[in-house]
Amino acid sequence: MNCHLPHISNIMTKWILCFYSERENTPTDTILCDSLEDMNLMNVFTHLSEDIIKNKTLSVFKIEDYDTVNDPLKVLRPKIKEHSNSNTNIRDEDESMEGIDTTDMECSYDNSVVKNRNEDVSVKRDDPKDGEYKYRTIQIPVTKPLFMKVVNLKTDSNVKLSDDELYITICHLLTFLHNKTPLLQTLAQQLLDDSELSSRLSVIDKEQTEKNRETETKHSTNTPFRQELENAICEMLDCIDISTTDKFGNAAIAGRDSDSRSLAYADIYSLCYFFLPRYIRMDGYFLICNHELLCKYYENISSGFGLTLDIDFSDVFYRIEKNSTSEKDSTKKVAEQLNKVLKCEFLALDCLEVCIFRLTGVQNHLSFKDMSTKQLHIYYKECIFSERSQLPLNLKVLSISESKINCNLTLPDTLETIILEKA
Repeated sequence: MNCHLPHISNIMTKWILCFYSERENTPTDTILCDSLEDMNLMNVFTHLSEDIIKNKTLSVFKIEDYDTVNDPLKVLRPKIKEHSNSNTNIRDEDESMEGIDTTDMECSYDNSVVKNRNEDVSVKRDDPKDGEYKYRTIQIPVTKPLFMKVVNLKTDSNVKLSDDELYITICHLLTFLHNKTPLLQTLAQQLLDDSELSSRLSVIDKEQTEKNRETETKHSTNTPFRQELENAICEMLDCIDISTTDKFGNAAIAGRDSDSRSLAYADIYSLCYFFLPRYIRMDGYFLICNHELLCKYYENISSGFGLTLDIDFSDVFYRIEKNSTSEKDSTKKVAEQLNKVLKCEFLALDCLEVCIFRLTGVQNHLSFKDMSTKQLHIYYKECIFSERSQLPLNLKVLSISESKINCNLTLPDTLETIILEKA
C-alpha cells in the first residue's frame, strides 16, 4: 500500500474505483468519482485503520496512488495529464481519447463541482485548479454490475439479489458500506421469504472454501462466512423492524420503538426468525388472537430480558361499537373483552417488563391486578371515569385525553408522568 493511511481523508483526492473481473486478461472496469461518500464507501477508512492497528493483512480494498502521467487505466482527460506533469507533451485530444470507454467518466473535472473539500492537500500546489488533484485507485472486490446494483438499492425497492450475489456482497462489500440499511433490508426480506436461502448460502460457502484451498485468490476473505452472516443479522437490529399480520389482518411490528426504521415483512410464525424482539407494537385484536403463540415464544425467557409491549386497543372498541346495537351493549362488551385478555398468561410472564396500553372508549373498570409487577403506561382516550374507576398501583405513565372524569382519582406513588388533554 503506497499511501499513508492517516492522511487519506485530508487530501484533495479523486478516486478511481477498480472492480474485480471474473475473467482474466480483460480490461478493468472503473468508475472515477470525487468522493467515496458518493459511492457509499466511507467505511473503508474505518476498517482499514482498524486493520492496520491490529497488524492484520488486508486482502481487499487495496489503495494506491495512481500514475497520472502514463494513465494505465485510460481514465483521465488529456488536460489532467498535462497538469500532473508539466514536462509531458500535449497530445492531440482525439488521439489520446481513442479506445477509451467514456461511459465510466461520471464526474466532471470542472473545479467548481468538486465535492470532496478536505483541509490539507497532499499535492505540492497550494491552489488546485483544473484537475490538479491527487488520484488514487481503490480495488473493489466485486464486479462493477453487482456493485452498482447494491449501491443503488433503496429501502422501498423490490430488487432481489441472486444467491451468489448475496454471498459475495456479504463476504466482501457489506462491511465497507456506510449506509447499510437498504442492503440489510433486502437480505432480511429474502431470508424471511425463502426458508432454504441460508442453507444454499452455506453450500456456496463450502464450495468457495474448497476453491480457496486449491488456489490463492484475490477474491477470498479471512472471515468465515457464517460469522459474516451473523454480523449482518446483528446489524439488522439497529435498522430493521419485522412487520407481520395474522390470518385475520391484525398487525404487529417487532423491533424498536421508532417510526423511522425500515420494515421487512413476515408471517406470524417468522416473527422471531432472526431474534426474540424486546419491543412489540400490536393491535388489540392481534394480542387477543395470538397471545398463546406469543407466550410460547417467550415462556422460557427469564426476568431481566426487558420485553416491552405497546398495545393499541382502539381497534377493539371501534369494531365492537360498529357491531353493537346500543352504547350500553358496546361498553359492556369492550370491558369484557379487555378484562379477559388482560388476564392472559403472556402478560404475566417474568420477561415482560413494560406494558403500554392505549385504551379508547372504556367506561367500565378494568382490572390490572395480574400485572402488579409490570411497569404500566396507560393512555386513555374518549373514556369515562366513574366511582368504580381505579388506577393501578404500579402505574408509571398516565395520559387522559378527550375523556370525562366524574370522580376523584387517586394517583399512585409510582406515577412519574401525567398528561391531561381536553377535547
